[in-house]
Parts: sequence; structure tokens; C-alpha cells
Amino acid sequence: MTTPVLVDGQVSIARLHGEACWTCGAVTRGLIPAGVVVLAGQTQPWPIVSCGCTPVTGMETTMPPSAAASPLPDLPDPVTLSDAQQRGANCVWCIAPLAIGAAHDLGPCPVDAHDTAARWFPRCCPTCWKGHQ
Repeated sequence: MTTPVLVDGQVSIARLHGEACWTCGAVTRGLIPAGVVVLAGQTQPWPIVSCGCTPVTGMETTMPPSAAASPLPDLPDPVTLSDAQQRGANCVWCIAPLAIGAAHDLGPCPVDAHDTAARWFPRCCPTCWKGHQ
């Protein structure tokens, strides 16, 4: 069995459940097993996956590279977005489908989900990324 890597930080539920690439957050490409992580303060190992965008061997980082990015102030309200935009398959601003290597993870953002504090993990296309930096 692979030795789990300790993750100390926020991780999207899609990455943690193996529904998105650990490195780039891609959801629209074939995903392959890439290792195991354990969240700080817990003992349950979580198998993670990769789309092949970057080798995950050795698990050099303890959290996805873009997970520490600060959210942008002008993000649209998630309630107004399509399902594809909410799950990161389409750009949050222009609704363009996101290519695997070109999408930008905008980091975790707080959201009120039926009076429950939650986080969502928006992504955008390269064109919108340049316009919102």
C-alpha cells in the first residue's frame, strides 16, 4: 500500500473523493490513481487521482498547488451559475468549457448553502484569468 501523505490545508471535496485531478482539479479527462492522502488531525486515508497533467509521484506538495490561492473579490454568486460552472467544468465568468491544462483554480470560497457554511472551488479560463488578475 502507498504511504499516505499528510495534508494540512483546505482541499476540495471533489479532489478528496477522487472526482477531480489532485494537481489541477480537472474533471473532464480520464483520471488514474495517484496516491493516498490523510487530512491533518484524521486517520482515514483518501485515495487521490490525476489526469496526467503533472506527475504526482512522491507527492512533493502536501496540498494541491492552487489550493492556497486567495479568492478573487468579483466572483459571481454560485447560485447564479450553471452546474458545470459550480463544479469547475466551465469558466465561472464566461461559461467556456475548461481545457485540462489551461484552467485556473481560484481557490476555496465560502458560500452559504441552506444556512450551512460550505466552500466551493471555482475555476476559470486563461482569458478571464488575465482579465481578473
